[in-house]
Amino acid sequence: MTRFMKMAILLTDLWGCGKMKALEWISWLGIIAAVVGFFVYPVTLGLSGAILGIIGLFGIKKAPAWSAIVLGVIALLLVYFL
Repeated sequence: MTRFMKMAILLTDLWGCGKMKALEWISWLGIIAAVVGFFVYPVTLGLSGAILGIIGLFGIKKAPAWSAIVLGVIALLLVYFL
């Protein structure tokens, strides 16, 4: 587990959320980053969305995590094909 994940889990435990809820939010942030990546900074935001989706795979809900990964990869590929 990375230092970032440990810090996120610690902060969410302090705020009363559980570890799994934090990972779900990370997946949703990945989706948002990937969608914004279609319009601005596609390499940076697409890669960030995919990475956040991979981190979100450790949570219970897998669909938002996989959505973030797929959208991030699509944003990355659009740079090279368009």
